[in-house]
Amino acid sequence: MEQKRLRVLIASYNTALQGNKGLPQDLVEWVTPALSPTHDLPAEDQVPPDFVAVGFQELLPLQLGCEFSNMTCSVLSTRDALIRQQLEKNLSIDSTEPQKYSLIAQHARVGIALLIYAREETVAGRVRDVQIRGVGCGQLGMGNKGAIGVRFRLSAEDGIGEGEIFTFLTCHLAAHTYNLPQRIRDYQTIVSSLLFSPSAHSTGPSQIYATTHLFVFGDLNYRLSQAPDPVQLLTAGGREQLREVDQLWMSREAGRTLHGLQEGEFWRFRPTYKYIMGSLEQYHGKRTPSWTDRILFATHDTIPIKPLLYTSIQSYTTSDHKPIMALLLLPPETHDARPPLIDDRVPYPVNKNAWLRIALGTTLDRTVGYAWCVLWLTGGGRTSVGLLAVLAILGVTLWWFGAFSR
Repeated sequence: MEQKRLRVLIASYNTALQGNKGLPQDLVEWVTPALSPTHDLPAEDQVPPDFVAVGFQELLPLQLGCEFSNMTCSVLSTRDALIRQQLEKNLSIDSTEPQKYSLIAQHARVGIALLIYAREETVAGRVRDVQIRGVGCGQLGMGNKGAIGVRFRLSAEDGIGEGEIFTFLTCHLAAHTYNLPQRIRDYQTIVSSLLFSPSAHSTGPSQIYATTHLFVFGDLNYRLSQAPDPVQLLTAGGREQLREVDQLWMSREAGRTLHGLQEGEFWRFRPTYKYIMGSLEQYHGKRTPSWTDRILFATHDTIPIKPLLYTSIQSYTTSDHKPIMALLLLPPETHDARPPLIDDRVPYPVNKNAWLRIALGTTLDRTVGYAWCVLWLTGGGRTSVGLLAVLAILGVTLWWFGAFSR
C-alpha cells in the first residue's frame, strides 16, 4: 500500500508597502489552489494541504513597521483572520467534515512577515518545539532586507522515531540587476547567522540546513541579465529560453548560492515583476521583467519533493509584483530513530558573532523606525514635511535660547 505523503502550500507576495490594502478578499487562487478552476489540478491532487506557509515582503514601510506604531500587529492580525477564514470556508465546501487550521507561528520584522498554519485533522497535534528566528541583511544588519525563519519538529504519527524537522524561510534580498554579488552575500549571511537552538543530538547552534525539509521563498530579487523580447514572454517555450539569462538559475548552476535547493519550472508563468500597479499584464517600462519572486526547497530523501503546482496569480493588481504559490508533495514520512537531516549541504560556517549582528540590526531598526515615525506623524503622513517642521522647531528653539542668553 502506498504510504501517505504530506502536502505543503507555500504562498509569497511582495505587497509594495500596501499594508491592509494589499490583498483582495478572495484568496482562492492563492491559498486554496485545489479548488480554483484556474489551476485545473487533477482530482487526486485536490486535497487540502497539511501545512500552509505564507510569506510577505514590503508589508509595511520602516516607519510603520516599527513597534511604536503598532501597525504591524494590526496588519498581521488582519492577514491571519482573512487567510484562515478563506482556508476553512473554501476547503470545507466539498468535505464531509469542516476543515480547520491552527496558526502555529507568526512573526514580522520591518516589512518581512511569515505565518505558518497546520491542518488540525492531520498534523497540527503533532507539531513540537516551534522556533522563530530572524536576521537582517541591510546596512549594519537592519531588517529592510533579510529573512525570517520558522522551525518545528513533526512527531512521528506511529510513535516510531522522533519524526521530522521542517524549516521555512521567507526572504527579501538586495534589489537591482547590478546587485547580484550582494544577493549572494545576503544568502551567505542568512545561512551563517540565522541560527536555531541546538537539537537533542547537537551541541552548537543549528543552521537552516540542519533539517529534514527546507523551504526558502520570497522576493529573492534575482533579475534577467538582459531584456527579453516581448514575444518571448507570451509562451512557456519562449520563457524557457529566458532561464539561461536568469541570474538565479545561472548562480545556482554555478554553485554560488541556494546550495542544494531545487525549484519547479518557473518559466511556466510570466515574470512576476515589475508591473504597473492596477494592471493585469502591463510591465513598467523602467525595469526589465524578471522572476524576482521564487520558491525553492530541499529534502533529506532520495525521493524528491514534487511540485504539483507552481505559478503566479495574475489577477492581483494592488502591487507591482504578482504573488506566487507552490503546492508541494513531500516524500513519505520517515521512521528513523533520529530526524534525518540535509546538513551535509551547508556551504558556510556558523557566524559566531551572529547575535551581535542581530542585536545591532534590531536596535537600528527601532531607532530609525521611531525617528522616521515621528517625522511621518509630524508631517501628516509626509516625511519631508515632518522633517521641515522639526528643523523649523529646532531653529526657533535655538534662536529663543540664544536671544535670552545674552
